[in-house]
Amino acid sequence: MRIDRHIWDVRISRDGRTLLVRTPRRALLVDPSRLPDEASAVRCAATGEDAFLAPDGRLFAVWVSEPFRETSRLGRVHFLRAADCAHVSTAAALVSTPRAAAFSPDDSTLMIVGSEGRGSTLYGFRVADGAVTAGPLSFGQVEADGVAFSHDGARLAVVNGDGHTRVYRAPDLAPLTTYDFNRPGHQVSGRAVAFAPDGRVFTALIPYGRGAMASWGALEVARDGEALVSLGQSLGMPSDVWFSLDGRFVGTHRGQYPTQQT
Repeated sequence: MRIDRHIWDVRISRDGRTLLVRTPRRALLVDPSRLPDEASAVRCAATGEDAFLAPDGRLFAVWVSEPFRETSRLGRVHFLRAADCAHVSTAAALVSTPRAAAFSPDDSTLMIVGSEGRGSTLYGFRVADGAVTAGPLSFGQVEADGVAFSHDGARLAVVNGDGHTRVYRAPDLAPLTTYDFNRPGHQVSGRAVAFAPDGRVFTALIPYGRGAMASWGALEVARDGEALVSLGQSLGMPSDVWFSLDGRFVGTHRGQYPTQQT
């Protein structure tokens, strides 16, 4: 399959039957079993600067922005059926740029961490009608780079650039636990978070700070609040990090690594 434009991101449903391919201005829903025949493989396409796929592959969401005031963009989230791109609902407008998002296991809610200035804010939207059901929850001047639901939908984890992973009760966002992975002389920045089926929280972090330039390109994984385990020093500055849906693997553009060694 050839796409004559840049590909920014690719996501796959849990059953492997749906691919979400994100380009700068479009989201393509692809049936991998029909590749390389692009004409039959692409189920539908939707316009948007960002897109998110539900784990079961039945729904996806696209974020569309338009200029708002002088320095901001007004964004709306459109929920669509993956089978035919039929419109389900449109969420409330936000002056925010998505950094990460997660559908609840039952597809009823989408949680979005949005970047607002130098900080981040978390919102929850009901898929059925686009209403705001949670938040806004502000993280102040700290950026957030990952959000994930537990497999039973009861908890939500958010990883922040200050080296903290915060766990909340869903859907009311009552705080449950905060893990701080910074150590004296060893500062880290959070990049991704995931729940394993048994409920453990895995966090991917990158070392940074004074005297730590040799650590750039390293990737570390922590399980719950336990000590960090390094997965390597030659990952080439992994700015994009993700977990498999079951939390068993963490991946970067250099490959995937089992979290079991943690």
